[in-house]
Amino acid sequence: MVKDQKPYLVFACANCGQYSHVKTTQKTKKCLRCGRSHQVRLIKNAETVFGMNAAVETVKQKQAGLALARLGKEPDLESFSSFILPANKLKKVTKGSERNGERKDEGTAQSFKRLLEQISSVSTRFPEHSIQLLADEFGIPKEELPILVSRFIQKGVLRNLKNGYLKVVKNE
Repeated sequence: MVKDQKPYLVFACANCGQYSHVKTTQKTKKCLRCGRSHQVRLIKNAETVFGMNAAVETVKQKQAGLALARLGKEPDLESFSSFILPANKLKKVTKGSERNGERKDEGTAQSFKRLLEQISSVSTRFPEHSIQLLADEFGIPKEELPILVSRFIQKGVLRNLKNGYLKVVKNE
């Protein structure tokens, strides 16, 4: 087995600061986070390492250091799957359905409130993007989500936590 000793550059994106690695023989490298395209020959302040494994490890170390500097602590790397609601816990909201003799032709805000109730029954805090994934299940148009999230934060129903997480505030 031949060990990879090709030179790689490890650098921070000039736009977002995300670390990446690129072979020195490539012409361009697109940032996986923000999509900015970098001309390899113009990259400044890069570290040269030899071998793909060394490049990947260097990127991990530098990214962890960046996270530590920005957050002041180790990043919380919970997997998204820990926030996925089990299908049997979701109660679909369908327009025009009957429940206890009462018509459930509810508005978007009411559907959003039910979505939040379902999420908070499973987890005390959750990433904001989990709401986007569940919006279809509750008949909520995706373009209305930012407005609803903002409105519910203003009302005190939702609390904005650090790093894109939200929490439903329970009324005691």
